[in-house]
Amino acid sequence: MAKFGFSDAPVSRALVFATASMSILTQSLKAAEDHLPKSFRFLEALFAIQRPGEMVFGIGLLYWFRAIERRMSSGRFAAQVLLVTGISAAIKHLLRIFGWQWAHWTPGPTPLVTSYVVPFALYFPPLQQFEFLHFKLNDKVFTYLAVIQLLLWAPRLSLPAGLAGLTAGLLYHTNLGGMQHFSVPKRALALVGALEQQPSVSYAAISQTQQPNQRTQFPEQVRPAVQVSHTAVSALVAMGFSQQDAETALLQVGGENVQAAIDQLSS
Repeated sequence: MAKFGFSDAPVSRALVFATASMSILTQSLKAAEDHLPKSFRFLEALFAIQRPGEMVFGIGLLYWFRAIERRMSSGRFAAQVLLVTGISAAIKHLLRIFGWQWAHWTPGPTPLVTSYVVPFALYFPPLQQFEFLHFKLNDKVFTYLAVIQLLLWAPRLSLPAGLAGLTAGLLYHTNLGGMQHFSVPKRALALVGALEQQPSVSYAAISQTQQPNQRTQFPEQVRPAVQVSHTAVSALVAMGFSQQDAETALLQVGGENVQAAIDQLSS
């Protein structure tokens, strides 16, 4: 079955709601020429986006990248959020120590958003291909353009934050110090309602749910003549459909047509 909204993505839900709430509150106080109390400055630094247009892109990307949480356990995804945030803060602190002016960057979840570009680029297959001005592109280019737009609202402040987040994402991808195995306990996740039963999937498993040489198994009496594309299955799973539903839908539309399979699953 298709997964809509924040189904199986409670940490992403908490991030989106926290970012939206703190951003609206901060922008409202700014319009009234007021400021948050000092006790809230830490939350402001983590979640508050200062400009309305930037807020739309930032929250939209946090929501879009919830598919990453669905392919990991919520515990590992929450650990990734904490690690990326910590690494980005450490980079910022080091830049301040060396007196670099780039150490002063925009508050908000920009580093977290750009860190998600790494798994999105490496492990999520494109759904559609198209040609523009004789260049062959795919639908993933729109996500990259949204990230670029987020960084260009205030380049002097946003670009350093984005580069720090991208660096943190790459470090997480390399599994430095075994950080991909870290997980937040379920008792802690209860604070954001993350008690759903989810499979614990490694970071690299986002790209492929089966071994390269492993063929889809079907009962002998209903073994299909159609060959199901593993890439198409992975694309549908990344969108939130179960592997079984994805394979069944693809069998009905020829084995490779992702868009037709989506229509089949949504009907």
